[in-house]
Amino acid sequence: MTVLRRALAVPPFAADPADLIGLGVAAERAGFDVIVTTDKNIRYQQNLKERSIALIVLWTNDWSLLKPAASRISAAVDGVTAHSFQMIGPG
Repeated sequence: MTVLRRALAVPPFAADPADLIGLGVAAERAGFDVIVTTDKNIRYQQNLKERSIALIVLWTNDWSLLKPAASRISAAVDGVTAHSFQMIGPG
């Protein structure tokens, strides 16, 4: 069975740090299941216990490094659960 997830990709430079605090709330209200970002600090800016959204943090924003890991990233998005946090590293 395939599960369709709505993922919001947020590069670290896309939002003011103050705006990131409300990002989880806004993303949930918009129907997103997961935020995918390379911002390693977002984990500390979101209270996952109060959110149903999940966070996935990638080790880089370099597409040439992410492209070979696309299946791992896709599997992580497919497997998220509410309140979860996952870091995806190289290899």
